[in-house]
Amino acid sequence: MFRKIMLSLIFVCASAMAMAASTQPIKIITFLPAGSAPDSALRKIAEQLSVKRNQPVIVDNRPGGGGLVALQVFLNEPKNSLTLFQGDIASVAVSPTLNEVQIPTDELEPLLGFLRANEFLIVNPKIKDLNDLKELIKNKPSYGSWGVGSVPHLLGLEFSEQLGINTTHVPYKEWNQWYIDLSNGELGFSFSSFPSTNKFTKTGKLRYLAVAAPTRDPAFPDVPTIQELTGKKIDSLQPWATIFSRVTLGAEFNQQLAKDIVESYKSVEVQESISAMGFNPAEFLYGDNLNKFLKSEWALNKNLLTKFNIKIK
Repeated sequence: MFRKIMLSLIFVCASAMAMAASTQPIKIITFLPAGSAPDSALRKIAEQLSVKRNQPVIVDNRPGGGGLVALQVFLNEPKNSLTLFQGDIASVAVSPTLNEVQIPTDELEPLLGFLRANEFLIVNPKIKDLNDLKELIKNKPSYGSWGVGSVPHLLGLEFSEQLGINTTHVPYKEWNQWYIDLSNGELGFSFSSFPSTNKFTKTGKLRYLAVAAPTRDPAFPDVPTIQELTGKKIDSLQPWATIFSRVTLGAEFNQQLAKDIVESYKSVEVQESISAMGFNPAEFLYGDNLNKFLKSEWALNKNLLTKFNIKIK
């Protein structure tokens, strides 16, 4: 009799926990500024995920620090809360090398790498070629990014090394201000993607001088690669927008959540939306492929951080 009562209590508790999990909002803490192209794509996924799970899904924007601000907010959340983290896969990978205080990235469970786009060398429209850019950098030896250790930061360092010019890195919390300063000539150059800079290039306020990829981007066949521009190769770093859960939520929960997120991502609504933004909707990572990619990014970024002796004190 006692055993039956205990089993009934366990069943009731489990049912109550499942019901609470289905009604408790899922919060996604993101490093993306509200209104940016990747943020819009993330919100489309959140909308579909909410419908699929019949559960509220909230996007919480915490830009700054190249993604480390949002990551720290996520890690400070209760470990049993339904809180996810969306960051750049490279920014997460570099955190153990970048910080003296180690961030426990082993607590992160990667669920989906869902956005990728080539990084372009972006300049003021008055810059027509490499010689023009070199002249500008002599007077404005600075470039922008979304944070220390970010892909645009590391590409800026590599490009500066190629040119043999000492430059100053300027990290931005608000991406719009970053692009405005670049268009106004406050910065010499920057690296960023088409979806993020589309409205500035469409209005002629910025232009693409080269693409940081092994081959030309099919959408911009007239834009040369960095190697074509300078005669030297550059690492093909590409930020992957990635959604992470927490290991402590359990393997079964995370596996189901990953399945739901992938199916939400594959929905017609999401695919059409991100394609229209200029992202490649055909390429994404999850499961073992995502874990392998994270490890490779970890190694590549660690090498670059070590090479350029980058640390956050």
